[in-house]
Amino acid sequence: MRKKQVGIHMEILDEFLDEDKLFKSCKVMGILKNNRVVLEEEPEQDSLYDFNVYEKWDEGESGLSKYIRKHGYSDEAETERLLRAMADSESGLYEVVDTDKENYIIKLKAISDSDKSIQLMDLSLSQMLEPGKLIFARLTHLENFSMTSGIAFVFRENHREYLLQRSKKLIKKAGSGDPSADRFIAFFYLNRSDGMKTMLQSVE
Repeated sequence: MRKKQVGIHMEILDEFLDEDKLFKSCKVMGILKNNRVVLEEEPEQDSLYDFNVYEKWDEGESGLSKYIRKHGYSDEAETERLLRAMADSESGLYEVVDTDKENYIIKLKAISDSDKSIQLMDLSLSQMLEPGKLIFARLTHLENFSMTSGIAFVFRENHREYLLQRSKKLIKKAGSGDPSADRFIAFFYLNRSDGMKTMLQSVE
């Protein structure tokens, strides 16, 4: 499923992210300085691509919504389920409740809804995260498990109140016109200033 997801991401970026759209998205994210894209480290490139695939910053559309509008859903059942789950995915802040390193499972609790429990499957994060850590991620919910879109911002447990307060101010400042995009931009900058360094495995 991860390989299928990565393949769809690449198709979307190849088809819908030309140079003009790239520069416009960088301007929306606030990382275009003197007509140059300013990224502080390599993983931020993945955040930029994630933003272009999933966030509806371009006249109310995302790369994913354009892809589905043009091509529709796949005739292949598993790919159709994945595309629909990707279309329904959303980013949010979660607390790590428990980890099962042997089975690559992370049990998460949504900060915005303490009763909402999520089983996240991730080869890399399951080995590095400990209970109490906070994670901002875009989750795709499948039948028996959830997975990230490929990026994750990780924060220390004692940053909870700071993140909640600071993110509200950054969301207001972002002003992209889309609440989800504003939330992503806010946590992109919080990751720059307060995030813990992570290294995720790539999928070939």
